[in-house]
Amino acid sequence: MPKFRYAALDTKGHSAEGEVVAADSRQALARVRELGYFPTDVAEVTQAPQREGRRRIPRADVSLAIRQLANLIGAGLPMHRSLVVLSEQTDNPALKALIEEARAEVRAGGSLSSALSRFPREFPPLAINLIHTGESTGSLGNSLERLAELMEKTIQRRAQITSALIYPALLTTVAIAAVIFLTTFLVPKLTLILRDLQTSLPLPTLILIRLGDAVKAGWWAVFPVIILAVAGVWYYSRRGRGMWWDRALRRVPVARRLVERIVTARFSRTLGSLLAGGVPILDSLEIAGTGAGSALVSDAIGHTREQVREGVPLAVALSQVGGFLPVLIHVSAVGEETGRLPDLLLRLADSLDFEVDISLRRLISLLEPAIILIMGIMVGFIVLAILLPIFNLGSALGR
Repeated sequence: MPKFRYAALDTKGHSAEGEVVAADSRQALARVRELGYFPTDVAEVTQAPQREGRRRIPRADVSLAIRQLANLIGAGLPMHRSLVVLSEQTDNPALKALIEEARAEVRAGGSLSSALSRFPREFPPLAINLIHTGESTGSLGNSLERLAELMEKTIQRRAQITSALIYPALLTTVAIAAVIFLTTFLVPKLTLILRDLQTSLPLPTLILIRLGDAVKAGWWAVFPVIILAVAGVWYYSRRGRGMWWDRALRRVPVARRLVERIVTARFSRTLGSLLAGGVPILDSLEIAGTGAGSALVSDAIGHTREQVREGVPLAVALSQVGGFLPVLIHVSAVGEETGRLPDLLLRLADSLDFEVDISLRRLISLLEPAIILIMGIMVGFIVLAILLPIFNLGSALGR
């Protein structure tokens, strides 16, 4: 809602100024009178859009702030007092400034969801809908706890995947660096020696020399190509245009099972949290589909949502659209029959997270020796290409 700046007089005739949040100027005048003032002037404040240059706040800090706010409200503190305490406990300057802006709007009569909706980068529609529903139903503390738990699970999953990929990425980087070093520094010197001998070279040596010449001539172009490729994949997947990337991942046998379970667990947990918080089913499906992290699932949920709008049960709509794990369809059917759909979706998410943990461990246990084997083959080929002409030269001199 818009914000209005007012000038007024108190009961003793002293001037006072401040801001209130209201739908229009008439409601703003009423809010000023409720504060015990006699308004003399009310004008709408033109709010500047959120600054893009503001420093990004880590997700972990936002999640911790939501958890602390849930604890404060659950302990019975008023909203304004909870925000004051939260601001005092926060060390991140950017997050502290955000909380102070939200506190000022709440103090002026606005709602927490309205105040936080001005920061879509830190509080996406999922968070705003949960908070707004909690405010409407009088269960804001429970809604904040669900939101904090959902954000913590998301952060934990990303951290797990990142930590699991660190060692394979390090091995790959070392292998690439070793090959570049050998082909750009060692191979050229060897090439000069072998060409001076004017002897016939084995095929592995010829391949290595050609590879060394190509790398030395255009080695600088390798890094921009890699960076552009990674940036392109990231951009199209983030902008919702990564349909081709989702299809490509699902064609890989090892990755398909893992991706399907990660996406389904994320969708189930988001949908279950929203429904448990009282968000309507159509809004919950739209938000959960967008936050699933898959363009294919987002598109399928869009079709599912249209069928649910027409009165089709969720489980039937999911089965008709297709592309979902059978366990999600069965759990949805049982949940709709028993009236425990949010609880069963959250249980399904926990179960799928457990499967993902096991699958990740197995994948990493296979990936590490595979990378080491590839490194050994590459280095072995280079060593063989270097030693073969030396052995041939020794045999020729021995004759």
